[in-house]
Amino acid sequence: MKNHILILIFTLLSYLLDGQTIKRVENENIEHFASRNNPGGTIIDTDKGGAIIETKWDSVQVIIAFYGQKYKLPISNDPSQEDCLRLVGCVYFQTEKNVYQKAIIDTIDEEGDAPQIESVFFAKATKSNQKDLILIASYNQRHYDFSGTLYETFIYHKSVVNDRTILKYDKDLSEKLSGGCDCENRDGTKQHAKYKTAKEIRLELKNLGY
Repeated sequence: MKNHILILIFTLLSYLLDGQTIKRVENENIEHFASRNNPGGTIIDTDKGGAIIETKWDSVQVIIAFYGQKYKLPISNDPSQEDCLRLVGCVYFQTEKNVYQKAIIDTIDEEGDAPQIESVFFAKATKSNQKDLILIASYNQRHYDFSGTLYETFIYHKSVVNDRTILKYDKDLSEKLSGGCDCENRDGTKQHAKYKTAKEIRLELKNLGY
């Protein structure tokens, strides 16, 4: 499952970026805006799992961007190891015309392969009327015993602390609604992912009473 081990420099950077106020140039497109405000050491590459969308979260206009970031596995001391690729998510909340507040969503690390963003949507995942941010990520799996696609779900609740909007990862619910592997085993048997789409996640959330 998701690896939450973050290097110290990125943790400090994330703290500094959370709550940062950013101005958007008049008529600036979202691709340029997101690229101009990327966290250090990251790039947007939609061919490698990244994504940029502009939408509304409840009644607030937002830009959501996922940036690629290369990293080394912290458990290895081998300097020749190949780079891994994680996605760093940011959400920009519009506070007034062309003014945004930036918040780090999270990082999504490799799980057998680099993550790909499959879906970004909002749905109620608590008893409140506020909608929550939900991501579905996929990972190609090529192993000796099985191959296919792994699906994971990530659910985030937002709150405001000292005038800063922060996002909290809901580990228990995210793992409960992670789809698993759509894979074929070496012996010919198959595994089927339970949740792969926003529609399936929304339905299960309703079944859970949200």
